[in-house]
Parts: sequence; structure tokens; C-alpha cells
Amino acid sequence: MSKSLTLPPEAREADVARLQAFLLAAYPGKEVEVSWEPVKSERSSRQNKALFGHAYRVIAKETGLSGKSDLDRLHRDFCRAYFGERAVSVLGRVEVVPLRTTTTDENGNRDVINAGEFSAFYADVERKAAEFGIWIPAPDPRWFLDKE
Repeated sequence: MSKSLTLPPEAREADVARLQAFLLAAYPGKEVEVSWEPVKSERSSRQNKALFGHAYRVIAKETGLSGKSDLDRLHRDFCRAYFGERAVSVLGRVEVVPLRTTTTDENGNRDVINAGEFSAFYADVERKAAEFGIWIPAPDPRWFLDKE
């Protein structure tokens, strides 16, 4: 059973004392593994909706693509262009995949990029679309209500 504790950026002395007391009393006679990492703010659901529900749909409409599998392919291709790519063997055939995606790291582990990185990725999608003459307007706050 793993436990976690998020420490505030300042005035964390009381939390550290509580953690110390817990660690000294926890699991008597057993080794305890302790790890830590800084908290990072992941991209927001609104950012993700802007990418999949707006930008990719504009690109799909302009290129004749449709359906979830086409949007997933667009995402994979944009990830390859932005993060780099590698060749992997899948059932005897070589497939080129992104080094990472917006939600997984280079080893396939869940690692959602932060809001700033996602903004840079979205800007790259807009730039690459523009290279092909596709304008992605800023998402209207009510765009999701349009069932067009």
C-alpha cells in the first residue's frame, strides 16, 4: 500500500514533522521506500478539449478525415513531429511511433505534460496546420454547443 503527501511550497515544517513521525512508526521491522518529486500542474481538460474537440476537428474537416481513429492518427502524427519518433517492431512489421505523447513518456509510463508544455504543443499544431493553409481559429468559449 503506497501513501503520498503533498507538501505546500512554504511553511511545510508541521507536515514534515508529521511525515517524520509516520515514517518512524510505520511498518515496524520492515524496510520502507521513500521517494519524492516536485508537483507539476498537468495540462487542463479545457486544453485537451481545445486540441481534440477543436483544432484536430478543424484539420480533419479541411483534409477530409473523420472519426475517432482519424483524430487519434492526427494526434500520433503531431506527437511524432513535435517530440520525435522511433521505429518499433509490431508483429514482424516496423512501425514509426512518437518518442512520447502528451500523456506518456518515452518508456510508455503515464506522464502528462504540464500546461505550459501543452500550450507549446498546441501552438506547434497551429503552425503546422498553417503551413498547409489550414487556419485554426481560437476556440470560441461556446464552440462545443455547435453540433454542426
